[in-house]
Amino acid sequence: FPSHDKIIYARPDVGKTAAGLTVAASALRQGRRVLYCGNEDPMEDIVARLISNLTNIPHTKLSLDPGKVMEVADARGYQQLFFAEMYPGTVQEIEKYIRKVEPEVLIVDQMRNLDSSDTNRVLQLDAVARNLRNLGKKYNLYNFSLTQAGDSADNKLYLEMGDVDFSNTGVPGAADCMIGVGANREFLANGFRMLSFPKNKIGHTKEPVRVTLDSERSKLI
Repeated sequence: FPSHDKIIYARPDVGKTAAGLTVAASALRQGRRVLYCGNEDPMEDIVARLISNLTNIPHTKLSLDPGKVMEVADARGYQQLFFAEMYPGTVQEIEKYIRKVEPEVLIVDQMRNLDSSDTNRVLQLDAVARNLRNLGKKYNLYNFSLTQAGDSADNKLYLEMGDVDFSNTGVPGAADCMIGVGANREFLANGFRMLSFPKNKIGHTKEPVRVTLDSERSKLI
């Protein structure tokens, strides 16, 4: 569903980026142009993780035969992927990349780091969420924004709208679909994650789904 804003949120190191990379790789396999805007991790790390996800080759084995790795990646759509590294970036910068690249899919990792004119942290995040939603509508994008879940999501399987860090109203209000990636200690120990959909205006699914985090390939399966 293009022109609908999707928010992916989780506690640190639970699986936000793996979820975003899974979305990106899936879109590339479908032949879609993807713009991945990153301001959290070093871009070389994100690129390696995306290639691992796309090729199904573990991170530790990418360097064994890089030529073969890129042959597989290119066959699965890697040439349709565009990265934009930001420090930390603004919505206006993202729009410039959109005009240049003309993507079908936009992934912002992370929304909470983007600069805004508001000095209040809550108002800043709310404004960024609204502006990213407007970009999705303006350019008819499949847009996904990643952000942190707050302390209330610690050791929690089923995330709710109020678990978004620094925003109980603004971010949920701007989202058409919210995807919470939750985990308790048992899930973390066994490599499981729980996807919750506390808000979903673009589909009928609201039942949580248990997935597995394949950390060697940075993907949720």
